[in-house]
Amino acid sequence: MKENWDLSGVFSAPVQAEDSLRLLQKDCSDFQKRYQEKVANLSVSDFCVCLRQYAKLQAEKTKIESYAYLLHSTRLNNDEVSSFYQNVNDGLGECDKLLTFFENEVKAASDMDLNALKQALTPGEYSWMEKCLTFRDHNLSVELEQLFADQESVESYWIRLYDETRSQMSFRISGKDYTEGEALGLLFSPDASLRHEAGRVMSEHYDDKKQLF
Repeated sequence: MKENWDLSGVFSAPVQAEDSLRLLQKDCSDFQKRYQEKVANLSVSDFCVCLRQYAKLQAEKTKIESYAYLLHSTRLNNDEVSSFYQNVNDGLGECDKLLTFFENEVKAASDMDLNALKQALTPGEYSWMEKCLTFRDHNLSVELEQLFADQESVESYWIRLYDETRSQMSFRISGKDYTEGEALGLLFSPDASLRHEAGRVMSEHYDDKKQLF
């Protein structure tokens, strides 16, 4: 079923997503250069513009990330798609690092006129502000936030390895090769001997991979 997903409504091809990622990286860099260390001193109207630009960047990031994930999840054994997926993750990680300053500066800006902002922002935008300010007392430095972003990138490598390893596993049961999903289905077969063999073969395969898992 997954093989038939039509992602053309998001991007027509991976190359289009890559082009959008390069543009996003430039836009994030421009955003950082324009606003870093200036958020607290923005007027209400300028802050509204800044916040909406930030939201637009996050929306584009989510669009690219979702496309890459869905494409990869249906083609786990495709080396070209796997490379694309990893490149996208790396690129989006760089975008995260460029944008980290914004929420930190919002939380650190103690002189913001929240009443004026409430009038100027949409309910959804102001709700984001309230949630952001909830964690004001737990604000970390930009450097620490960027370190956490790097750790998330490393975590994604392990998730990719795990997913690709499981997708490549093949189980020989009663003279026929099965994928993991198909083999799991055999555990519910009305044939007791088939259930037993499926369980044994799968246990052996998992045992062979236990150091990796």
